[in-house]
Amino acid sequence: MKKVIKKYFFLALAIIMYSCNEDEKYDILERYTPETITSDEIAPVLNLQAQYMDSNSEIVLVTWMNPEDDFLSKVEISCCSANDNLLGEPVLLDAVSTKVGSYQTSLSVEERGYVKIVAINEKGVRSEARTAEILSSQQDFVYRADCLMSSVIELFFGGRYNAWNENYPNATGPYWDGIAAVWGQGAAYSGFVTMYKVTKETNNEKLRAKYAEKEETFLNSIDIFLNNGSGRKSFAYGTYIGPNDERYYDDNVWIGIEMANLYELTGNEVYLQHANTVWNFILEGIDDVTGGGVYWKEGAVSKHTCSTAPAAVMALKLYQLSKNESYLEIAKSLYSYCKDVLQDPNDYLFYDNVRLSDPSDKNSELKVSKDKFTYNSGQPMLAAAMLYRITKEEQFLKDAQNIAQSIYKKWFKNYHSSILDRDIMILSDPNTWFNAVMFRGFVELYKIDKNDVYVKAVKNTMEHAWQSNCRNRLTNLMSDDYAGDKKEGKWNIKTQGAFVEIFSLIGELEQLGCFQE
Repeated sequence: MKKVIKKYFFLALAIIMYSCNEDEKYDILERYTPETITSDEIAPVLNLQAQYMDSNSEIVLVTWMNPEDDFLSKVEISCCSANDNLLGEPVLLDAVSTKVGSYQTSLSVEERGYVKIVAINEKGVRSEARTAEILSSQQDFVYRADCLMSSVIELFFGGRYNAWNENYPNATGPYWDGIAAVWGQGAAYSGFVTMYKVTKETNNEKLRAKYAEKEETFLNSIDIFLNNGSGRKSFAYGTYIGPNDERYYDDNVWIGIEMANLYELTGNEVYLQHANTVWNFILEGIDDVTGGGVYWKEGAVSKHTCSTAPAAVMALKLYQLSKNESYLEIAKSLYSYCKDVLQDPNDYLFYDNVRLSDPSDKNSELKVSKDKFTYNSGQPMLAAAMLYRITKEEQFLKDAQNIAQSIYKKWFKNYHSSILDRDIMILSDPNTWFNAVMFRGFVELYKIDKNDVYVKAVKNTMEHAWQSNCRNRLTNLMSDDYAGDKKEGKWNIKTQGAFVEIFSLIGELEQLGCFQE
């Protein structure tokens, strides 16, 4: 067996990929003499991933990002078995600061374990080793979610404010050194919470521990957006950092839902306190203007589906946690408002918002903005499914099923996937964050009626996206082009957080046996 291993290893094909202009090519040894190198430490590589190219191949693709260090000289790559035996001799490759590198090697599937990389500077100083499990090409979605979340943490999180950047590659500005607004912070937080939840159902202790260790870091990160400046009644999350920044009810309710989820997941009272803080703020956004509903933000004149429907969902979550009937009653009221005022009676889908035609006259006619988005129908679907689970009233289940059918009809289309070698129904709406919020409703409905048509369509979309050019193979970051027809050069945190959430939810369904033939 050892001879076979060595045979495969020495067939390794080393490829190192760098992109630079002709005038940028240089030799580090020519620029620096050993005497000028004073650093006795070097940072490790980032975003290390290793995966078999396809199910019939023994070629492993290893990708990583070199650390930012002008004196970086080499990276040392080692392949190890699962029981830590070295498979062949380590390979040394030239390396350039901050560049993405890749390397291919042959390794039998039976012997797969992990890859280890060490960065080395011109003085010979070695970095801390980074390791990555060699994944199969057909990993389940929990592992895909983990691959993506690991990349998102490496490439988006940190900086001066220890928060999520808006984009990768990161550009400083226009505000707060390029960190995302609270909407993006919340999207990343939702991805983390959903990932954390699904890892608790796995038997992988390392994976569970990996995300448990991030709890406090990510809570502290999002809490820097809390404010109650200018004599405001309550604390809430502002759009950006600062005591007086504007506060949106919809931005807050998404975070509040995740705080309730984390309390249910961990039993930590801190999360319940955070959920109550958000809920008290949401209550300030409800009045009888236009008949009820939740305003979009403080000082707004419009009531939105994106604030009202998730407020109903949050109330239902708080009811499930507390059994306090007041939460159930307000959830029913908010859901009824969405149906009566914001639902299109012709197709069961939901409009965007409503306002008075004359803001100074409470009795003036209602003016409805009739744009339709996936998440604005997904949240009422989720609320209806949750109401059915709690009350067992058949009308709520019928409502959820009608909404689901209409979403499927409007936002999915037939598509031939040459990658999957079959026709699928693919999501045609390109806003992944909207679609992640919508998918929450599909998942809850499936758990009740076991109709897998809708969740399978999303799963097929994501399966194709992962294997297509929608996924950047060097970073694992995803684009909103699920077919993979367009090349992406810039990635947004809302999109990445949403993909993590969708992958994690699919992973949860896999754990429930949803996709077994």
